[in-house]
Amino acid sequence: SGQKATYGAWQSDSWRIIALDTGYESYTRGVGGSRSVAFGETEAPMTKQVFDWLQHVVNISDKTDKRGIVLLSHHQPYSEFECPYTAAASQLDKLLPPDKTVVWFFGHEHNLVWYNRTQVQGARFQVYPRMI
Repeated sequence: SGQKATYGAWQSDSWRIIALDTGYESYTRGVGGSRSVAFGETEAPMTKQVFDWLQHVVNISDKTDKRGIVLLSHHQPYSEFECPYTAAASQLDKLLPPDKTVVWFFGHEHNLVWYNRTQVQGARFQVYPRMI
């Protein structure tokens, strides 16, 4: 597709599928610019560029937009097995209406788990977590 970004959105009249970068750009960088994946800690935040894109281009805060939202990310905002990475959820909480419910597909743990609807730590919106 020629897209050079690590995030994107596919939108229809009924749905918005939004891929978030909670992996590639969420780690600290070394002196040479390389990512500190092996030794760097992360809460998996979105970069300011992704946050601004969600706010101003995708307009995810629009309370009148009734389309469903499906989020895709690498790091899990919720887990019963390992620690959750809650930074992206906390950032989304500043954008999403508190009564919004989303479906969130994520990986990282290499399990297949369907959770019941819940609230992610640090967020007011509801989520159906799906680990794939």
